[in-house]
Amino acid sequence: MNTIKKLVIGLVSVLAILGLVMGGGKIMKQLEYNEMKKVVYSDEAHQVYKKDLLYIDKNAFSEKGIIKTYNISSFERNPMGGIIVYLYVNENENYHVSVFLHKNTDTGNLMSSGGSWSPELEKLVKENKYE
Repeated sequence: MNTIKKLVIGLVSVLAILGLVMGGGKIMKQLEYNEMKKVVYSDEAHQVYKKDLLYIDKNAFSEKGIIKTYNISSFERNPMGGIIVYLYVNENENYHVSVFLHKNTDTGNLMSSGGSWSPELEKLVKENKYE
């Protein structure tokens, strides 16, 4: 009976440790997500998005521009560092842009380190470039 009691206590202990490790991992992922969300929705990040969108359409957010609005659709951690943010332009899911956000190591400011935009958005901007 004594051996069975020790075995049960050992098994319960192992299960408790596994539960703590798994729960701790989930908590850490949630904390990371919350921190990324703060960065992605910050005013500084919105300035980066606008700068990237002005690169695509130099008249963006003006009467002459094709790009009028944008919305953040999602974001994820970039395996190479930073955050990948996905934007929809003009509330159209076919017009999407990705922005790679990271902090400048010299200044500590957010900046874009590349990204891409959909062929549909590129076509729309090119077709209306000189109108």
